[in-house]
Amino acid sequence: MIGVRPGRARWPKMAAPSADWGGRPLACSGADGGFGPGAKDSDYRGLVFQEHIDVEMLAFDSVLDREPTWDLVHIDVQGGEGELCSASIEKLNQRVRWLVIGLHSRKIDGDLIDLFFRHSWILENEKPTRFRYLPSVASLEAMTYVDGTQVWWNPRF
Repeated sequence: MIGVRPGRARWPKMAAPSADWGGRPLACSGADGGFGPGAKDSDYRGLVFQEHIDVEMLAFDSVLDREPTWDLVHIDVQGGEGELCSASIEKLNQRVRWLVIGLHSRKIDGDLIDLFFRHSWILENEKPTRFRYLPSVASLEAMTYVDGTQVWWNPRF
């Protein structure tokens, strides 16, 4: 799993994981590996899980450092795309030619358009996230019923 920092991720155990395309960690730790007092057993949709497994999380920057240049990077981290790209924008600018990003809320759509515009990337294709406004759900991502996509080209290459 990829995150901003190395650590551990608490992943929910699901009865039928292949049928749940919206899974993401319940909580993530820092490099110390501890989840702290805020760790929950419910996800961004409000689903409660009785069991979980802890998986290793690699820092995105350290993965990007493995190659001097990446032709294509695909990011689809169920709602963490904005934080991940913001934290790694300098490495993305230096090392990545193309990005394909799976999106999980309209807010993330806009945040990434703003980020990559400010860093002179070119938006080659976009399919906005589709959502239904439901004020009673647990998060903005829980309002999404069709994921979005953005394809970015880095003109530095």
